Amino acid sequence: MAEKDKSLLDRVASVKLTVLLIALLAASSVIGTLVQQNQPKGLYLKQFGPGLFKLFDTFGLFDLYHSWWFRLLIALLALNLIICSVRRLPKALKLMRLEEFAGGPSKLTKFKNHVQVKLKAAPEDLKPEVDKTFGWAGRPRWGELEGGHLATFSSGKASRLGPYVVHLSVLLIILGSLIGSIFGFKGFVQIAEGEETSRVMLNTGKEGLELPFSIRLDKFTVKFYDTGAPSEFRSDVVVKENGKQVASASIVVNDPLTYRGVSFYQSSYSAIPKTVDLKLIPKDGVPILLKARYREPVEVEPGLVMRVVDFKENLSNFGPAVALMVFPKEGEPHGSWILVKHPGFHGNRVHGYRVEVASYTTGYVSGLQVASDPGVWIIYFGFTTIIIGSYMAFFMSHVRVWVFLKPGKKGAVLTAAGTYSSNPIGFERMFSEAAALIEGLERESE
Repeated sequence: MAEKDKSLLDRVASVKLTVLLIALLAASSVIGTLVQQNQPKGLYLKQFGPGLFKLFDTFGLFDLYHSWWFRLLIALLALNLIICSVRRLPKALKLMRLEEFAGGPSKLTKFKNHVQVKLKAAPEDLKPEVDKTFGWAGRPRWGELEGGHLATFSSGKASRLGPYVVHLSVLLIILGSLIGSIFGFKGFVQIAEGEETSRVMLNTGKEGLELPFSIRLDKFTVKFYDTGAPSEFRSDVVVKENGKQVASASIVVNDPLTYRGVSFYQSSYSAIPKTVDLKLIPKDGVPILLKARYREPVEVEPGLVMRVVDFKENLSNFGPAVALMVFPKEGEPHGSWILVKHPGFHGNRVHGYRVEVASYTTGYVSGLQVASDPGVWIIYFGFTTIIIGSYMAFFMSHVRVWVFLKPGKKGAVLTAAGTYSSNPIGFERMFSEAAALIEGLERESE
């Protein structure tokens, strides 16, 4: 049973599984990019047809990053990294602590990088020269070994932790992403000038979300290029909590307002009729003059209420138009678009009245994208530590150099060797330069 458990752990901690999981996550992300996420299901049905729609919907491809299987892949990658790190970290810590040379001095000549030379000076006199020549490898620690003197140089121990810092960074990014996926949200609000709301419509199409505060649009301004295209639009808003103003800001594109972890981004705008002077002309009788305010009910006659519900600055190239809805006491609500500049248009009718727009004043509705991601700071920290870990792993090296001084016939025999954990080119260059300096000292005469 223990062998089976060990085999299973080996498989879960394998590098092959890591590569496979990363490849699957990358492929999934490509699908998530190609298939627009969180759109109305009717749009998907029209785009893909009933067969593909059912298949994609079953596997959650329309909300891929919240699907169970995508989260399972992320959880497996996290488990793989945790087990891999737990199993290999003790060995790395042991290598960090291992500085003393294991074995006799004769083993130093077995190293790839070594030098051995007979020198005229006595061992005690050579110690300062050794300290100076090999000081690039760390601070020397001298000890006695088999009748001679052994100096141990060590530096860059932390480089052995580089891969594990990278593993931790990836786990932090995964954790932050999961927190944002589960507890965060994305949506939008549309606010008319002077209005206030605390309700966000979610991109997922689910019920709206009630915020613990409200946002009020005091003023919306838009500037245009000579061509008529908007050059800048800005929302001057106030945030209220418990009935009190707690913040205010001007939201423009790429300059959002963030309050209590919820960010509001300027996204769109549209014109609305603030007030509309209407003339309702019945088949027989006296015309009715009404002043209607946007979305506010106005009584036409007993049992009949009318509302201005929408506005277009240029409806199908016919100029400005106002959308009216009537709500009779009996029967279903119904309505029509009323062309402002074409009072004789045959479609300017609603509930038996011919309608003319005498005048109107306009305002604006601001469209704000709303987003909250409570895991974003964990992700930022993860990306910071992954840079640190990568630097430790690829640009630092755990260097260990041993220099053994043994009394010779007329002087001393110096034997030096060293190892490294990474950056072999840099180590070999430094060791070769040190060896050249040692070989340049005055040799013992034969």
